[in-house]
Amino acid sequence: MRHRFVELLSVGKLVQSLRDKGWSLALVLLSAVLFGCSSNNDDAGPSVTSDFESGAIGEVEYLGAQSWELYLADDNDNDALPDSYRNWWYVRFDDLDRNQITEISLRNRGWQYYYVPVYSYDGEDWQHFEESQVSITEACNDGIEGCYLNISAIFDEPTVYVARFYPYTYSQLQTYIASIEGDELVSLDTVGFSPEFDEPIQVITIENSDIPTMDKHYVWIHARSHPGETPASFMLEGIVEAVLANFRAGREIADELVFYINPMHNIDGVLVGNYRTNTFSQNLEIEWLIDTSEPLYLTGDAAEENRDLNFFMADIVTTQSSANSIALNLHATNSDPDTDAFAYAHFGLDPTLYTPNEIALFEKQDLFINDIIANYDGHFIEAWEGGSGFLESPFPETWWWYNVGEQSLALTIEAVYSKGTFGYWVTDEDVRELGTAIAESIFLHYESRR
Repeated sequence: MRHRFVELLSVGKLVQSLRDKGWSLALVLLSAVLFGCSSNNDDAGPSVTSDFESGAIGEVEYLGAQSWELYLADDNDNDALPDSYRNWWYVRFDDLDRNQITEISLRNRGWQYYYVPVYSYDGEDWQHFEESQVSITEACNDGIEGCYLNISAIFDEPTVYVARFYPYTYSQLQTYIASIEGDELVSLDTVGFSPEFDEPIQVITIENSDIPTMDKHYVWIHARSHPGETPASFMLEGIVEAVLANFRAGREIADELVFYINPMHNIDGVLVGNYRTNTFSQNLEIEWLIDTSEPLYLTGDAAEENRDLNFFMADIVTTQSSANSIALNLHATNSDPDTDAFAYAHFGLDPTLYTPNEIALFEKQDLFINDIIANYDGHFIEAWEGGSGFLESPFPETWWWYNVGEQSLALTIEAVYSKGTFGYWVTDEDVRELGTAIAESIFLHYESRR
């Protein structure tokens, strides 16, 4: 079995003592590895491990001759979680023979779709395998039982990282934040700390501070509620860069906007390599628990990470005008290879089913989605009637509806790992460009409604 950071560090004493002494996260994680916790094979020769930040795999069976069966892990090794929660994996192979084929069979998969993983020799520069190197078993046509994804490749280096999709770790986020935090348009707030590793949950604010915030429309964006959905972080980077570029270019509407951006909601889950949950096996996406009679603040049963964000969100809606606000929730979905990115719109146009306010929200969402389609060269799916079922579920959009109603255009946007209409497997840059398209659509949304 693999050894997860949650298993290594949740005992708390080693980590907390090191953090209290001012050790960086990187040193803490490195110390955990040096204490001998590794999923390498005991035998000499090629090995595989996931004992690094965001690394993830379950059981590893070495068959010899550079051939492995890798079993995907449940988040926190919790087999009570749904099978569909079992999707993220990220490993490193060492001491490979560069003249020999490496065979990898991914078992225990949570979804049956075919996809092409990525690999890297240095953990920084990534590329997809060729389709000819990746296959799935016939059983995948009927579901996940016996549905294996197989990779056969010769690598150019003895060490190679292989992952479900381009990784985006907490350390990568900290590097990115460091690259923008000196910008005069950018300020940072810490709204809480992750419950397992005590890392700061941050909100990036982007605005022209020469103009009072109270006079502006606000845009709320958060990402990585599901830690293994790494495309959400690339999408978010694209949004941030495009927003900053528009502010710097002096776009007139920019002075009327303030952006509040939480770049990583589920830090603990990202650190330990979970796909769907935090280290307490909570799915943060469905933990926006409210009392509909007093919905401003989440109940005490909600996940701690959600309550931290909620206090900040509640302050926004009670101190700033919510008229024509936007709230985006960034995700990525496993799907058929031909699926494009999309958004979950709510309600519809039928006056026999929906109130005027509900129809008004759908119409705004439809226009916004059409702008994304135009700005993303058509690689985005048109809005469809979403219905009102989300009102009975504890999603973030549910919180926005009960507190702001149709005044807030609240949407979940789903990037994809697939080919869609690109004709090739999407890259991290393609997902960043989706973020750019979303940012442009935000500006157009406000310019058209001035």
